[in-house]
Amino acid sequence: MNNPRKKYSDAQNVALLSQVSRVCPLCAEPLFYKKSGKSFKNYELAHIYPLNPTKEENQLLQDEE
Repeated sequence: MNNPRKKYSDAQNVALLSQVSRVCPLCAEPLFYKKSGKSFKNYELAHIYPLNPTKEENQLLQDEE
């Protein structure tokens, strides 16, 4: 069964970004890039946790919000 992707508010995005200091916790790459003097988002929150986790992943993530 497929689950719908969760929608995150701007406030939730800011809170999550501040928790990881705007750096990917997996690869340490910046989550933003600059082009022509402007900053652009270089991440998707949907990929932090699996959309359709396996039984083992569900067990691993059971205490996460």
